[in-house]
Amino acid sequence: MIELLNSRIRPLLDVYEKLKPVLKLTKINEPKIATCGMQSHGKSSTLESITKIELPSKAETCTICPIKICLRETKGEEFFTIKIEDEKDSEKENENNEKNKILKKIKEKIDECQEEIKKKYNLKDQAITQKCYIQLNVYKKDVPNLNLFDLPGVTFSDEIKEEAENIYQNYLDDEETTVLLILNGSDDITNSSVTDWMKKKI
Repeated sequence: MIELLNSRIRPLLDVYEKLKPVLKLTKINEPKIATCGMQSHGKSSTLESITKIELPSKAETCTICPIKICLRETKGEEFFTIKIEDEKDSEKENENNEKNKILKKIKEKIDECQEEIKKKYNLKDQAITQKCYIQLNVYKKDVPNLNLFDLPGVTFSDEIKEEAENIYQNYLDDEETTVLLILNGSDDITNSSVTDWMKKKI
């Protein structure tokens, strides 16, 4: 998959990045990739292999909302910024949006942002939300210019399962988004609840 990304897809993404100022004046939207699947089945690991950055991963509910990851290649210093988008003002940035040159801190910064979101919006333990509150901008050497979305995983909890499927549907309906269904290699693909759901919705 990574070889395919670098050989065929990455050149197209690089061209888009150069044309971005012009395309802003058109109805052409930027391409995006979103990952979906059962909880703890490798979504974060797949994104890590593409982005080359470490993301949070836990046995229980880890990703509580869609997280937008803006990956950009840089020839200079490597750094990242992270912000929480306010419901009333999507451009508002909080104190987390500082330049951080230590990429290993990305994981803990995402965890801090998610804890802040839980408190701010009174989310229950293990609950998830459709709002994309977190945007992570990563400037790194030798990476594709790409926008990715780390989506919450499906669990066997009816409440979380329904909410996660609603989130997935939003991204499936977006023509500019490529949805990656991540499955555990040890599972029976034909007997996966997420696979069955995707077949019905596509």
